[in-house]
Amino acid sequence: MATSSNMSHSSSYSSSSSQTSSSTGSESSSYYSTSMSLNTPVKKTVAVIDDSRVESMKAALQLDLTGHTYREISVENFVENVWGLDNDKIQNIMAEKLVLAKDPLDVYESVLNTAGKRENDLHEAFCKMATGLLDDICKLSGMQVGSIRTGFWDYKGDAMIRSQETDRKPDMADVFLPIILRVIWEEVRSVVEFKLKRNKPPTNGRRLSDVQENEPVEDVTHDKPLPSFIRGSGSRVKEVGDVVAGRQRRYKSKNNRSATQHPIATSATSRDTSTTLSSSTNYTSTQSTRKRSRDGEDQGGRKPKKGRRSVKITDDQMQLATYALECLGASSRHYTTGIFIDKRKVSLWYYDRTAVIRTVNFDFTTEKGATYLGLTLFALSQCDMRQAGFDPHVHRFIHPAQPNAVILESYIQPLDKPPVETVHVCTKFSTETTAACEECPRTMSGVCSKCAKELAEACRMCSKKATSICYRFPKSEGKPDYVFPVSKVLATYRGINGRGTYVASVYAGRVGSKLRNSLYALKLSWQYISRTHEGDLLRKVRETLPPYWKKRLPNPLFYAKYTSEELGLPRSKMKGILEDPNTPDKAIQGRDLHALVSNLYAPLWEARDVEEFKRVFLDCVECHYHVFTSGRVIHRDISQNNLMIWRPGQTDKIPVKDSVTQNDHESVGGRDTEDVEPDDDSKDISSAEDESSPPIEEQETIGVLNDLDLGMEVNDKGEPPLSANHHRTGTFPFMARDLLQQELEIPHHLYRHDLESFFYILIWAATHYDFNNKAEPLRPTPRVLRFWADEDHAYDHKVLLYSKDNFKKVEESKLAQFDEIWVKWIKPLRALFKSAFNYVEECEEEVKEREGQEGLNRLLVDCGGKITFEKFMEAIGETPRGLNPEDFAPTISLESFDK
Repeated sequence: MATSSNMSHSSSYSSSSSQTSSSTGSESSSYYSTSMSLNTPVKKTVAVIDDSRVESMKAALQLDLTGHTYREISVENFVENVWGLDNDKIQNIMAEKLVLAKDPLDVYESVLNTAGKRENDLHEAFCKMATGLLDDICKLSGMQVGSIRTGFWDYKGDAMIRSQETDRKPDMADVFLPIILRVIWEEVRSVVEFKLKRNKPPTNGRRLSDVQENEPVEDVTHDKPLPSFIRGSGSRVKEVGDVVAGRQRRYKSKNNRSATQHPIATSATSRDTSTTLSSSTNYTSTQSTRKRSRDGEDQGGRKPKKGRRSVKITDDQMQLATYALECLGASSRHYTTGIFIDKRKVSLWYYDRTAVIRTVNFDFTTEKGATYLGLTLFALSQCDMRQAGFDPHVHRFIHPAQPNAVILESYIQPLDKPPVETVHVCTKFSTETTAACEECPRTMSGVCSKCAKELAEACRMCSKKATSICYRFPKSEGKPDYVFPVSKVLATYRGINGRGTYVASVYAGRVGSKLRNSLYALKLSWQYISRTHEGDLLRKVRETLPPYWKKRLPNPLFYAKYTSEELGLPRSKMKGILEDPNTPDKAIQGRDLHALVSNLYAPLWEARDVEEFKRVFLDCVECHYHVFTSGRVIHRDISQNNLMIWRPGQTDKIPVKDSVTQNDHESVGGRDTEDVEPDDDSKDISSAEDESSPPIEEQETIGVLNDLDLGMEVNDKGEPPLSANHHRTGTFPFMARDLLQQELEIPHHLYRHDLESFFYILIWAATHYDFNNKAEPLRPTPRVLRFWADEDHAYDHKVLLYSKDNFKKVEESKLAQFDEIWVKWIKPLRALFKSAFNYVEECEEEVKEREGQEGLNRLLVDCGGKITFEKFMEAIGETPRGLNPEDFAPTISLESFDK
């Protein structure tokens, strides 16, 4: 591991950077909402906050990882099971007494003992010691000195790594040689974080991009500060002459406030993502002296003490976790690692979608500690892409030179390093230059001819982009050998523990056949082991529906599930070693990787106009009903992200001049043009069903109920089992009020809860979707709705929706193009839900006293028959098309509501 070199196995697996939450715009023809910050479960984890401040990110990560961190393991177990170092090599290295080079060690100690020094002052000395240790181990192993292909990028802490959310400044990053100034997260193999443990002045609410990464930050153990509250005098909010639905006695918020105490949303703070660049520190190889290091006890190989019931991650260690978040969020990576150095104490860290694993500390300045440090650095330098945590299903893809050529095995190549290449682009004018600017350490010539005078602030000349890659999953008996070249990354998950959803638009083809003439959507997600695969649910439901409604559900081309054992994840190799800090009933739950490929759709906010929006919305509402009644599956995550638009041949078409293949294509889509007949599970049904399905606007637009990955089968009463994972599912702004109750036992997710979510989508759309602005159809969230996405206040603000004054404020935020929908749909639905909630409040005590808990449960299923599909459709003035609507010709026009 050459000092100052880079070690990385990144998966930049796409030609575009990841998309995260956005209320101002989205990519066209996207399969999945870029708003990945609106997620489940109901917990303020890093995935559900839109805040890049230091304290907010760390506090959210603390919640994210609490209960998901195993007790410490030995360094030997870590390097063997995580980085894949052979046990014999481990034993050989540990049998040696490696010694740190004296001169850099003295410099390191001097920095530790000198006031005013910063963490990055430790880098050069540490890298020289690391180079000496690695040179010694190479000699012992019979390897050529200097043969290691990786090293540490740092640039004295003055250069940043840019992500979608903010610029970050890790102390050092392990990447492949040669090292250049502009590194991207997709190629970072591991991160090193130093700490000097000084006093911690407050950050005064600054964002991550405003704070030096080596600057001490305030230890955060509280939630982010909240705005001031308006407090009412009563326990209920009332309109003139009637009662607001939702009794505070029964519906309590998390912090036990009265429903009248509601925060006023403050305007969002603008982000400053300025970047400071400087030249690299080029460290030279330094041979370590073979002498006895200072005496001291080391804990690197010891088992941790038993008896502790919790594993605490300190605020300083949480800084390392923020970098792990960036590594995982940059691609479909399976796991990542880090090294934490607190003065002289070193610990190794592992992060995946299920848990965190760390080693015991060792003092690298002791005799045994120096050997442990050498073992750590050597193991890291020797691990391959898979052992560094990168997705093994990603390969380099060489597109055929001729259009419509057959895919050959030789076109699919394994990756031995991240698939990124350097390009020189002026971001101000989006033009490539012939050479890098003077800020690039590799050359001192060449500037952007269009903005040479503004070079420092306008150009990022040494940016990177991904080469063409594809996904290829393990072959299974009886299934085609599919290859999925990536066109564009549409969404990634900003979090550590969780589903880690990754979505990309892809081509599809089989080895030995041609690429299909349409784009598809690839979705990867880490689901609890107990969860049924979305593809299996879709297959079950589709078997019960006629062609008309099948077309309004995804039709998977491919889907598969891979266990941690099949993937070879480190956790699966250490089952006998890892000690869960939780009680058995709250043990860390494993996750499987679910892959699914289906048609490519457009998000709801990309409807052409209000009429198309209504058509898609009604398709989804009615399809949802038939999925529940005929398919016996409840969706459980109705949100704006999951109501999609399919325009066959349009939302899934390949551009005339494709940016990935660089080949000309016919502008067609939605049809399979291969000579080989698709397998039964993945046949394209569009042409087969055209004859039996009635025309819908000449088949131009179809609403699709997407994402059944949180769906569950229901019993004869329409009830799913209580989630074994103890998670209430949904997306915050659209979750039913009942599911936002923090102090109630976790309820069944009922059909009426999904209907309530449809209602909230209408309000959200009316206040966000500007169909007249095709470039940025999503408006920022209005002030009055911002707390719909906040865990602590979402319930209270859903209650306030039935307050006359609050609803008036919401109405004032709607767009004019939704005026008639507001009158004909939203207001009647509000009256429907308000009446039902008030009815339950008035009679629940009487029902419970007369019929017991069982009678109360029956009442709550549909609020005494007041919240049903039929009542919902009646409220908006629409006639359901039925299960077999062959003779039904829908007329979806606002004028039809006038009675």
